[in-house]
Formats: sequence, C-alpha cells, structure tokens
Amino acid sequence: MQNKIAGKIVNWILTIVILLLAAFVVVNVIIAKINKKPVYLFGYMFMIVATDSMTPELQVGDFIIAQYVPIETVHVGDNAIFLGSEWSGMEGKPIVHRVIKTEWVNGVYTITTQGLKAGAIPDTPTTATRFLGKQVWHCAFDSIKHIIFGGIVVVLSILIFVISKFILRTLKKERERAKAIAIGLEKARIENEIRAQVRAERQEALKKEKEQKDNDK
Repeated sequence: MQNKIAGKIVNWILTIVILLLAAFVVVNVIIAKINKKPVYLFGYMFMIVATDSMTPELQVGDFIIAQYVPIETVHVGDNAIFLGSEWSGMEGKPIVHRVIKTEWVNGVYTITTQGLKAGAIPDTPTTATRFLGKQVWHCAFDSIKHIIFGGIVVVLSILIFVISKFILRTLKKERERAKAIAIGLEKARIENEIRAQVRAERQEALKKEKEQKDNDK
C-alpha cells in the first residue's frame, strides 16, 4: 500500500515538473517571438546551418548549439553566432562564422569574423548588439539523420514491446478468466450432482421408511 502511494506521488511530481518545463519553454518562445529575438533555453540557443559559408567544417543542415557568453570572452579561433548586418545579405538572421580578429574600439569590444569557404571575405565587425553566442557543439546533418532514424527504431521497438506485453497480458487474463469459468461450471455441476444424489437417497430412505411402517401395520 505504501509503495503504491509513493509511486503515485513520484508520478505526480514528475508530471508537474514536465508541465512546468513545457510552460517555461512555451513562455520563452513567446517572449522571444514578441521581442523578435532568438530563443534561449537555460542560456543556450539552437540553430541549423543555412549556408555553405563554413564549409568544410560545417555543412548546410548541420545542427549547432551556442551558449550565450559575454562577447569579451570570445577569442580568435572561436565560432561566433551573430545577426547578419544589412550588407551581409542575411540581415537579422543568425550567422555562424570563425572569429579572425578581436579588438577594443573606443571602449567597445568588437569581433571580426569570416567564413571558412574558399574566397570568403571578412564580415563587418560585430559588437554586443548583434552578438548571440559562441558555438559549443555541432552535429553533422548525416549524424542527425542517423540519430533520428535510431530514435525512431528505438521508439518503434519500445512500442512493439509494450503492445506485445499488453496483448500477452490480455490473453493470459482471458485464459485465466476462461479457466476460472470452466472450473466454476464444473464445480457447479458436481454440486448439482451431489444435491441430486442426496435428494435421491433421501427420497429412497423416506420410501423405505414408509414401506416399513406399512408392513408393521
């Protein structure tokens, strides 16, 4: 009994936590969309590479996780994510490029970035107003496909296992129910036979008793 109560409490707590996390994500997305800003979850943002400007390191469709950090902590060699300028052809859209230069200009920290693709030219220097974060992890598009495929296979396997367990459990319950019904019917048949036999014996005894009385007269 106590284990069942504890299990219900744990389930309720997990449900509440999941609902709160879902609400947190939804609120963050709504606020970001209203303010026309990227969506950050616990200080991290997620994006898909949209162009081939970072080939061969990053391909179109690769998945990136960026962490929001102070721009002053970004150094040469880091991959920075920033909003494209009006001269970049991707104004207001997230871009990921390699940092090739950092400097202080009139007390403002700026970073200069450049794509890795052959023939790329340096971007317009970026300040904190357009800076979104620093790349901390990326996953190739092919790997994502494998992860998704693997995830689908795992989910389907789990579903098949759960459904199979449910079907087997249902069949087992039905067999036990049928067996219980059969046992009950057999028990009822035996009891009816015993009652009939007892009734017949009693009638036979009454008949003999009557005959005995008639003979005594």
